[in-house]
Amino acid sequence: MKKTLLAALYICMAVCLFAGPVSAVDMKVGIIDTQKIISNSKAGKSAYLLFNKDKDTMQANFTAKQKELQTIQNELTSMAKYDASVYAEKTAKYTKVKKELDRMKTEIEEDLNTKNTELNRKLYTEIAAIVTTYSKNEKYTIILEKNYVAAYDGTIDITDKIIQLYDATK
Repeated sequence: MKKTLLAALYICMAVCLFAGPVSAVDMKVGIIDTQKIISNSKAGKSAYLLFNKDKDTMQANFTAKQKELQTIQNELTSMAKYDASVYAEKTAKYTKVKKELDRMKTEIEEDLNTKNTELNRKLYTEIAAIVTTYSKNEKYTIILEKNYVAAYDGTIDITDKIIQLYDATK
């Protein structure tokens, strides 16, 4: 998802660079920290709050299933006094619950990865649109992502301004 945002930002930068002849003196450069925008914006916090709530619910269901499996396993270890048919029945139930637990784990991981990917895509797309609009309105020649810049003067960091604009749209 970062790649999508970065590709959009690079395209915006290329358009800005080739939009017309610009001398180095007229160049206006900005830096943004996308992760900070997501972490500190109302929309980002809200989205990840919902994501974490879903994650906690899934984890609670998984933990309950783990406890069920542990209970069956404890019963099996203490079943020396029971007959073979009861033991076989418990073993079959253990195998069934173990398979369900394994399947549940895989489904939870896939579901969380999918939701996280969709969430990041949505947030990055919204941020890219705000950055593009801000760039045009404030006549920035180029706005770069902080993680892809070796060094810069902190005075050109516009992350907080983008956070304010993003929060204003939500």
